Amino acid sequence: MNGAEIGGIRRIRSVKDTVNFYDDKITATNSTSMKKNHIDFSMKPSSRTRELHRARRDIGRYKETRWTAESSKAETESDLSNAKKMVKDLSSMIDESSNMAKTQMRYIERLEKWGKGQQGAMVVAKRNENYEYAQVMRELEYLKNELFKLKLDVASVMKDKSRVEKEIEASNSMMLTCLATVEVLKKEIEEANEDRRKLKDVIEEIDESKELEMKLVVTISDVNLLQNELKTVKEMEKRVQGDWSVKKLEGSFSKEEELEDYVMLQTITEELVAAKKELTLVREEDFWFMAYMDVIRNKLKIVIAEANRLKKKEGKVDSTVQNLNSKILRAKTKLEVVSAVEEKARSIVRSLSHT
Repeated sequence: MNGAEIGGIRRIRSVKDTVNFYDDKITATNSTSMKKNHIDFSMKPSSRTRELHRARRDIGRYKETRWTAESSKAETESDLSNAKKMVKDLSSMIDESSNMAKTQMRYIERLEKWGKGQQGAMVVAKRNENYEYAQVMRELEYLKNELFKLKLDVASVMKDKSRVEKEIEASNSMMLTCLATVEVLKKEIEEANEDRRKLKDVIEEIDESKELEMKLVVTISDVNLLQNELKTVKEMEKRVQGDWSVKKLEGSFSKEEELEDYVMLQTITEELVAAKKELTLVREEDFWFMAYMDVIRNKLKIVIAEANRLKKKEGKVDSTVQNLNSKILRAKTKLEVVSAVEEKARSIVRSLSHT
């Protein structure tokens, strides 16, 4: 094994330190995100529609980040497979070195047996063989230690990979929850808009009812006036009938005056009948107006109760949007850190495979 391969083995040790560094970064980022969310929550909430658009943009960016993380994970798995292959190669090389050392040991033993009679001539060669054997054994021991460390680093990387996969699954579940929450918010906003339209229609009906109340007051005044006129007509009819009987007894009026009085009496009678009909119609309209006003009052009560319910629901929706934004920020931070860890691990494994 050359120095470049040994240097590659040493470089892979930094994977665990890199993962620990990014774990600390996750903790610090989550703490900063929580503080920021606390500050944002204390501020005055904006409209629900604006928050919904912002949540949609965050979810879009979150999908892109998740796609990048999954792509990086696939590349990391490929690089990890290459690293495992390299571990197997190192194990094979160590076995070969061990076999070579055993062969040399057997060769040295044969030389020792054979060189009893030629001990003086073989002293220098034996020393050289012993030196080479010791050097091979030291290198073999070093390779065993490096292989053990490399196995530990690979196990740590596998553990971190499993943790990252679990975080990605949790992030996917959170994204589905966020999408479901967005759909619920959309439906609630549509319902709120529909309720506002109904409220506007009811307010217009209330304005119309006020106009009808004014007309009703005028109509009642006209009814009172007609009733007074009707009383006056009845009194005039009585007087005319009394005058007619007197005129008939006395015979002091001419036929021409009698005809005029008769025409006048008939006209007054027709006006009286028309006034009675108009009074009946006015009373019917009055009854209808009063019933309509009762309906309007009931609608107004319902609208007031619905407006209070909408205010409470709006407060809950604003709180839900704030919580959704904070969850999206935390998920984005975790994905960024996971992507950075995978990128770092991939670069280390790539450099190791190149060496």
